[in-house]
Amino acid sequence: MVSAVFVDENDERKFASIAQHNGIPTSLISFAVVEMAISVPDIICQQVVERCVAIFGPKAYPANLIASSYSNHLMVPHFHIEPRHAVNIHAITTDRSIDLFPPPRSVSDVLLAVVRYYKWTSLVLLYRNASGRALRSGKQPFSPINSFQSNQKSFDYLPSMADTIRQRK
Repeated sequence: MVSAVFVDENDERKFASIAQHNGIPTSLISFAVVEMAISVPDIICQQVVERCVAIFGPKAYPANLIASSYSNHLMVPHFHIEPRHAVNIHAITTDRSIDLFPPPRSVSDVLLAVVRYYKWTSLVLLYRNASGRALRSGKQPFSPINSFQSNQKSFDYLPSMADTIRQRK
């Protein structure tokens, strides 16, 4: 069973719709709507007792950090369903949270490592519209952000690529 914790009922309906669209039976999902962040620990513990294998949400601060902390302590994967706030908790050495919205810096670091590993000399970076609909510029759901080329064996152009990725995000 997968648990989905939400602060409002609209998010619950959206999540159920996404699950149904992807062929996931709603009988495998346990939904819980919290009214206050203080009730998140009880809901997380209840979901773990019911043998859930992952926790999604909630997306509201500070409930998302509380859910992440409890899930981490109970060794259950936690998925952030909205970008995290820039809060660094240095006491946490193991974080079992999965951020479905990684910061642009993380994405650019991974892309740079891939480019260096495969020794690519050109790259076209595509992004998808957040709504999943086609962009205004064309009928395709993907649109090129930028194209990078280098005839050199060094990767001098890579820092500018990382800057471009961060700026576009």
